[in-house]
Amino acid sequence: MNRTVRLVAALCTLTLCFSLASCGSDRKKTIKVGLNVPMTGDIPKVGEGSKYAAEMWLEDIQKAGGIEVGGTKYAVELIIEDNESKAESAVKANTKLITQNDALIIIGPQSSKQAIPAGDVLITTKPR
Repeated sequence: MNRTVRLVAALCTLTLCFSLASCGSDRKKTIKVGLNVPMTGDIPKVGEGSKYAAEMWLEDIQKAGGIEVGGTKYAVELIIEDNESKAESAVKANTKLITQNDALIIIGPQSSKQAIPAGDVLITTKPR
C-alpha cells in the first residue's frame, strides 16, 4: 500500500510539472486543485476533515504568495465537490472537476467504493 501511495504521488508530481511546462505564458498562473470528498452521505466526517486539512494547506500556500514550480510562483485555487459517499456521485464530481473546473490536480475520493470508479474518469476524460 505504501509503495502505491508513493507511486501515485510521483505520478501526480510529474503530471503537474509537465502540465505547467506546457502552459502558455499568457494563461493565468493558477493551479486548480479539486477535492472529491464525501461532505454528505455515510461518511461526512471524512469529507469535513479533508476539507479542513485542504483549507489549512491553502492558507499556508497563500501566506507564501503561492506555490513555486520550476522557478515560477502560481496561485492555488481549491475546488470542493461533494461525492455524497456514492460511486456515481464521485464519478460526476471528477468529471465536473476536469471538464468544467479545469482542475489540474484531484484529491480523493478517500473510500475505495468511490475511488475506483472515479479513478477511471481520470484516465478517460479529456480536459477542455
